[in-house]
Amino acid sequence: MPANLELLASIKHQVCYTDLVYERVNKKLKVNLSRTEIEKLVQGILGDDQTTVEKTGEELLR
Repeated sequence: MPANLELLASIKHQVCYTDLVYERVNKKLKVNLSRTEIEKLVQGILGDDQTTVEKTGEELLR
């Protein structure tokens, strides 16, 4: 699996939703989506073949 797809899969698996996440998405996009709509939007973007990500900075150690 290419590095980009591995990173996207990792993000998709680890994404968590808090009240702040929902608020920020609605504020940044200037919309008023429900929690379900936001979760579908995020999962759709992370699962889209056209989505690319670039890792910058240091990796977090856990």
